[in-house]
Amino acid sequence: MNHRIFFGLALPVRIKNELASLQFDDATFVRQSFSNLHITVCFVGAVTPEKFLRLCLSALNPTVSCFQLRFGRIAVFPLAHAHNSVCVSVEPDDKLIQLRSDVRKLLGECSIRTAHVDYKPHVTLGWTGKSQPDVINSCLGGAEIICEPVLVDHLSVFESFGVGKEKVYRRIKDIPL
Repeated sequence: MNHRIFFGLALPVRIKNELASLQFDDATFVRQSFSNLHITVCFVGAVTPEKFLRLCLSALNPTVSCFQLRFGRIAVFPLAHAHNSVCVSVEPDDKLIQLRSDVRKLLGECSIRTAHVDYKPHVTLGWTGKSQPDVINSCLGGAEIICEPVLVDHLSVFESFGVGKEKVYRRIKDIPL
């Protein structure tokens, strides 16, 4: 069985609480589960058990030290299927971009290919059938997110799998910065 994995940044509970408290006046909004709130650094997708094991045993030596990230505004990213992803943007940061580059280099060394996508760091809050202006207008607190900066002191490898209709993200490895 293949493993569906991604590299991400786990969020402190205080930030998750703030993000989970955002309310939307939108009947089509489906909220991301609290335990799954994170910032994706690099989505890998399905890998074979052999490559998964090789990746878990590999040493990633990030070239960046601890850094802080700041949150931006509510945004909507269109998805291939009928719903749009409702997110909180993360302000671009050179260290975050370098960390993503380090991960992609390790994946190449493990013979794991990833699709090249335009990277937009964000936290997915949920999904909706509405467009961006409608979602932003439906946010009862306004589009600006007021959260403290997050200290990033480790990178995590997550495995994603389904349990019934729920998505579960399990942290399987932490890599200190």
